[in-house]
Amino acid sequence: MVAAPGLEWLRDQAKRKFASYRLSDCQYIAVRNPDAKDKLWKINGRRQIIYARQDLTPEQRTDAAVELLDKLNTKQPKT
Repeated sequence: MVAAPGLEWLRDQAKRKFASYRLSDCQYIAVRNPDAKDKLWKINGRRQIIYARQDLTPEQRTDAAVELLDKLNTKQPKT
């Protein structure tokens, strides 16, 4: 899989706190998990935030997050 250009900063721990601001500037918003107390999604065993486009309705954002979650959790890790 090829990494998207310009997204290397997401892997840098020191810059992760700026991710939500950057994504907000790009018209993305955090999608909260309605079924979890901490509102995070469980992706391959890790609790994480999923972002979706702001122009989608809240229901569409949640549906997109669930679809992404299903895709990510069904991928088998490389050995």
